[in-house]
Amino acid sequence: MNAEPTLDDLERLADLREKGILTEEEYLAKKAEILAQPGRAMMPVSSQPAPAGPTAEQQRVNNAFLIEVVGGILGFMGLGYMYAGRTNDGLVRLIAWWIVLAVMWTFVAVMTTILIGVCLWAPAAVVQVGGPIWSANRLKLEMEQNKGQ
Repeated sequence: MNAEPTLDDLERLADLREKGILTEEEYLAKKAEILAQPGRAMMPVSSQPAPAGPTAEQQRVNNAFLIEVVGGILGFMGLGYMYAGRTNDGLVRLIAWWIVLAVMWTFVAVMTTILIGVCLWAPAAVVQVGGPIWSANRLKLEMEQNKGQ
């Protein structure tokens, strides 16, 4: 049982009695033991502490991931790296991504004029979305691996 008796503790005890795991005597003895603990008041369920959310470091990793994905899809891959404090890596990715997008979409546009490029729209869109997701996953893995260092 918890350090402080709660309504949940007593409800669990009652469930064990109803399921036949505890006899009536065992239930009453355990209930009296819980309620008789000195200096401890019943703690209502609503006053129990809420579950903890992500730590500041986890939130920072998640923010970098999200910035990298959204920024990359919009043509600004590398922003997540810059947010994470890796400015040089972010700038290299940003410039390289602009080059990739310019070459890819120019090729698709030229090929579209002769109707072959229509078949390239879907693969180009996959690259436009998949590249940032791949980059964001790498960033997240690297940040999680370096967290302890």
